[in-house]
Parts: sequence; C-alpha cells; structure tokens
Amino acid sequence: MTRQDEVEFLDYVRTTGDVLIIPGAAETHPLEEANSYRYFFDLGGRRLGDFCYLWNRSISPVPEFTWDAKDAYFYLRSISEAEVLSPMRCTMVEGALSMGRLYIDHERLDEAGHIAKKNKAFIDWYDKLCRWIRKHYKHRFDGAYTSARVREEVEKGLKLTGHCF
Repeated sequence: MTRQDEVEFLDYVRTTGDVLIIPGAAETHPLEEANSYRYFFDLGGRRLGDFCYLWNRSISPVPEFTWDAKDAYFYLRSISEAEVLSPMRCTMVEGALSMGRLYIDHERLDEAGHIAKKNKAFIDWYDKLCRWIRKHYKHRFDGAYTSARVREEVEKGLKLTGHCF
C-alpha cells in the first residue's frame, strides 16, 4: 500500500464501526493515546516503529494491556485473547516496497482453558475488510493484492520485496 492507499483503507475501516488505532507499545496506557491516531503514519516517531492494532469498539470487548517495567512500556497482554486486528504495514526502503498484511487469531482460550472461537461479529468484520481489499486492489504480486498506485510505481522502477524489509 502507498500512503494514499492506507488513507483510503482506514477511511473505509472507520465506516465499519467505532475503530481505534492502538499503538503496539506506549509509555502511557494505549487506550489513552489511541484517540489521537487517525492514520497509521500518525504513529511516526515512536521508538518501536509503527506497530499497532485496530480495535472495533462497536463489536469487541476492551483489550487488556500489561505494563513492562523493564522496558517501561504498556503492551497488549495477548493478541490471541484480544479481539484486535494486527496490521503489518508495507514499508518503503530504498526504492523497494515490502508486503503488508492483516492478521487475527480466530480462536482464544475460554475461562476453562479450552479453545473457543472468537466473537462471530469480530471474525465477520475481519472478513469484510479482506473483501474490501480484494475488491479494490485487483493487481497481484506473490499472492498479495496490490493497488493500481503500487502497479504504477512498479512500472516506474519500484521493486516489490514480499515480506522482506
């Protein structure tokens, strides 16, 4: 995704519910910071890069965070337990663009320690976002969907690197 692709994607994401971008690590509680991030690149300048989660407050419970005294950061307690989407952003480095992805765990451990499906509305939300990507990014590279903007940049010499950084 180009920066403009990210803007369009997140604009669409926000039409699907009350969605927040939660920083992957934060010196203050991530939910306190989350309201200030409209786009992924708003996280720029963070010591741990642009790692973050998307949380749809309309359908999912509040994710749990833990304080790591050693690193002096709050972290998501467990992506396996939380109903958050984990985007891996595309990275542009020296004329090359890495592949991004969206990820969720479909299952969690219930109170008795048994594997259970996560909330159907959460899984449906993830599937809806994936359908939007397939519909709007029709070009393919190494199994991934790419936008017309990325295709234009490839024609000008941009290299696509897959999941390499």
